[in-house]
Amino acid sequence: GNLTAQLPAYHSPVYHGDALLVRAIEDAQSPQAQWWQGFITGAVHEHPLPTVHADLCSAESAPEICRVLTASIQQSTTGDRS
Repeated sequence: GNLTAQLPAYHSPVYHGDALLVRAIEDAQSPQAQWWQGFITGAVHEHPLPTVHADLCSAESAPEICRVLTASIQQSTTGDRS
């Protein structure tokens, strides 16, 4: 299709800053932090989650992801990344 023809010409922009990666550790194909090198100039802060990638948006994963996001936002506003 048309998307397949356009894909080789697409170049992903680089994100300038840090990123938070919630990684599904029960899935061997889940993206790892080092996979993002070249796309992000800052640090990739990885948080492992005991689920598979397909279930990251599930109701069971949502509370933990919300806790991780809340903690990350709080750390970014205080400057504490310990």
